[in-house]
Amino acid sequence: MQPPFKKVNFPPVELKLSTGEGAVIYLESALPVPDYEPNLAKILMAKAVQQPDRTFLAMRNNHDGWDRITYGASRDQMLAIAQWLLNQNIGQDRSILLLSGNSIEHAMITLGALVAGVPVCPVSSNYSLLKIFSRLDYVADLVKPAVIFADDGAAYGPALDHLAGGDIRIVTRATPAGQENSFSYDEVIATVVTPETRRSIEDLDPDAPHKYMLTSGSTGLPKAVIHTSRMQAANAAFCSSVMAGATSWAAETLDWLPWSHVSGALVQSCVMLNGGTLYIDDGKPIPGHFGKSLRNIRELKVTFLTNIPLAYELLANELERDAGFRAEFFSNVQHLVYGGAGISADLYRRYQKMSVAETGKRLLFGAGYGATETASGVLATYFEIEGPGVGLPQPGILLKLVPVYNGFELRVAGDTLTPGYYKRPDLNETLLDEEGYYAMGDVVDWVEPGVPERGLKFIGRLSDEFKLASGTWVNAYDLKEKLRPEIGALVADFVLCGVNRASSAILAWPNLAACRAVVGGSDLPDGEILAHPKVRANIQAALSRHNQANPTGSFRISAFKFLMVPPDLTRGEVTDKGTINAVAVLANRPDDVQSLYSRPEDDGVIQSP
Repeated sequence: MQPPFKKVNFPPVELKLSTGEGAVIYLESALPVPDYEPNLAKILMAKAVQQPDRTFLAMRNNHDGWDRITYGASRDQMLAIAQWLLNQNIGQDRSILLLSGNSIEHAMITLGALVAGVPVCPVSSNYSLLKIFSRLDYVADLVKPAVIFADDGAAYGPALDHLAGGDIRIVTRATPAGQENSFSYDEVIATVVTPETRRSIEDLDPDAPHKYMLTSGSTGLPKAVIHTSRMQAANAAFCSSVMAGATSWAAETLDWLPWSHVSGALVQSCVMLNGGTLYIDDGKPIPGHFGKSLRNIRELKVTFLTNIPLAYELLANELERDAGFRAEFFSNVQHLVYGGAGISADLYRRYQKMSVAETGKRLLFGAGYGATETASGVLATYFEIEGPGVGLPQPGILLKLVPVYNGFELRVAGDTLTPGYYKRPDLNETLLDEEGYYAMGDVVDWVEPGVPERGLKFIGRLSDEFKLASGTWVNAYDLKEKLRPEIGALVADFVLCGVNRASSAILAWPNLAACRAVVGGSDLPDGEILAHPKVRANIQAALSRHNQANPTGSFRISAFKFLMVPPDLTRGEVTDKGTINAVAVLANRPDDVQSLYSRPEDDGVIQSP
């Protein structure tokens, strides 16, 4: 018998199901839809009255401490920024471009812009720091910024210089001397607020554009998804109605997810709605940066985390290494949530093994699911679940499940839906189906057929399917899930190849530490480690086991190759969430793809038996 899960405060699961023409299933929660305030600015104003001295946001400073802003001070800065923007007489169809990542200033400018009626467009900081100016030019041409903000004028200097000109105002924490049309953040928040601006909050249109949130652009240039205050407020309210009791949103929450992505923006909104404190994690789940996250997790003694599977992999490595940290972590944490990708069975097992050893109980690993077009997460696992799943709809969210050959195409309706894409009437004409549902492009199925209370599981993206030369369809997500238990120990991540080829094959980035362990801790160069007969034999044996268990053409793997060049942020191979963009990887590395099928003896390709 399995040990029990740690107790988490979830509401009961109550559902409404009905069927329609063509065996379509309509699914929604039977729990009451929460009343909510659609005006985010009014939510902050109310919190500032209720708890003016409570910290809203905290971020690391250069003295190893935390800079903080209270709810009362947040209200004051929001109003001052709004007044400054109104004083600029910004014309229609202009916006604010936010170049830098999560910060107190970023949040305050976003809220101030809402009051002033000026949309903001937060972009990945990589665009500027890695000088991806072609992407910046595209976004700037689309949203026509009147104001550009970057927290660090020096680090973002090249991007600011590239974009500056005309009537664009530049705002940074510190303005370089003599820079024309530039303002310091302190200068902006010193603006005197008029009574009219204070009163205007009551009349804000919650359905006006508030943000332009960019899609990942994995198959082309990104689209700007219009987000309204109502969308984001509804998303936070619906999510909180089933998740607030199982999170730390009303207390202290640590989070790194970028606010240029909807998942990070949702966390910020949920913390504000619940009156908690958001600690902005200055770390990231990438080499050289995760140590900062570990420091913050230790210092804050977190009880809840939302993250991507890669971050949980890095965290597990440290927990397994450090017994003291492991004991403290599992005594504090109550609930973990992942999104952005599926979590492997091996990683799930490692966490449960540690949790049971330290506490005698298992740790609930939940999931969230959503899209840029739905504000963020609209499904959640607000119940105990064994293994992977994307959960059930939150109150206020309507699902339409359309049968397809391997499950159900998922469609969504509710107050969290976008009104459309900015300046894309061609796409907006077909945004919703005939019943007002947005097609997510994903296939799901029941975790346990006949027991809908167990929730839905992700089967794959409709676009993730590819066809081999034989005409056989391959579900990339399903195939990767079957491969992870076999090759996962020696592989950090991988992509599948096979479009119009005779078979599927793998390009993978190595887990060099694990590969060295196979060789015996050798000091050989990385390339020689990966070419070592023991490593090659290990991979070949893993592929052989997989193929014996999965002999059909849709699952069989013919070849494998390690990639020595890491994923390239500047070429779109890594998303803002830190996940691999397989489309970009395959497009950028045609020679590596070809080598899997041309079988050169000296090209590092491992053939499957």
